[in-house]
Amino acid sequence: MDYDRNNRNGGGIINPATGRPYGTLENDTSESGDPRQNGWTAGNPSEQGKQSHSDTEKTWGGAGSGVSGNSQAQAPSYGDWSRQGSSRNDNGGWNGNGNGGGGCGNGAAPRQPKPVHYVSRTFLVVALIITMAVSTVLGGLFGFWLYDRASSSSYSNLSNVSLESAAGSEKTIEEIVSENEDSVVEITTESQEMSMFGVQTSEGAGSGVIVSEDGYIATNYHVIEGSSKVTVKLHSGESYDAEVVGYDSNNDIAVLKIDGKDLTAATIGKSSSVNVGDLAVAIGNPLGTLGGTATSGIISSLDRELTIDGRKLSLLQTDSAINPGNSGGGLFDGSGKLIGIVVAKGSGTGIEGLGFAIPIDTAAPIINQIIEDAE
Repeated sequence: MDYDRNNRNGGGIINPATGRPYGTLENDTSESGDPRQNGWTAGNPSEQGKQSHSDTEKTWGGAGSGVSGNSQAQAPSYGDWSRQGSSRNDNGGWNGNGNGGGGCGNGAAPRQPKPVHYVSRTFLVVALIITMAVSTVLGGLFGFWLYDRASSSSYSNLSNVSLESAAGSEKTIEEIVSENEDSVVEITTESQEMSMFGVQTSEGAGSGVIVSEDGYIATNYHVIEGSSKVTVKLHSGESYDAEVVGYDSNNDIAVLKIDGKDLTAATIGKSSSVNVGDLAVAIGNPLGTLGGTATSGIISSLDRELTIDGRKLSLLQTDSAINPGNSGGGLFDGSGKLIGIVVAKGSGTGIEGLGFAIPIDTAAPIINQIIEDAE
């Protein structure tokens, strides 16, 4: 911008930065910084435009209309110089909340845009994986619940009590059989008899229970009575020749010995601790050909007095299925312990569910004494 240093009255617009009229040099100290001392009239700029200065012969028009006269100094043109409620301060600036020139507005700082937060792709992938995992687990649990509910066949007005729970069993029948099937053996016998045709050989079959790991086996006396040869077959299929080491014919107890090691022996229980209604599982060799057969029922009676083959015995009664060949086998309680040696069954037309066993509290002392005497 051209500037005539000798003409200091050529500008009419105040520079807000310096407080001086535009065109005034900052290093000019010859004149007062107050524009009122240089021929300017304070007040509304539109009024200033109507005054003429005596030294310069310039005439100001309306707001922002420019300058006319002989001076070369030209003031910057502003589109709108109306300031509502504005006043000029002592430093030559403008105060107020008007809609002043240059878009100064009310002087408030421009509003900052709100920051935009973006979700990373990694976060989305991790969230998706976690959601899928949780959904899978919850779905599996819900499916298991539905399956269990459907398989239980529960009806609100009907009983769903199993034999094990009704009999107060500590284990399932499957667990009882699994623990004891190796301790029950098949026994076959041979005996010879003289007849008018010579020597006749007859065979018999029964069951037995391993009572020690070194090969002692308990059975009924009537199973091995009169036999000349006794063979024992384990649940594993191994066969051994057995020796009769002793017996008590009055109580129908006999003890055999095989040359076996590390055998599975039954755990001796207490027949006096059982009650009517308790679970009873019989394992034996029915018909002499079905070794390892298991049947289940309950204890039907305690201390049942019976006379069998001229022997008077006090027996446990059970409704577990008992058949010829089961004699000498084991009767187990709900915890899988041996509580009796099966001895007989009720037979006759229309008779079902009558099985009997020698209580282990009676049999165990006799078995133990026979083993002691044999050693």
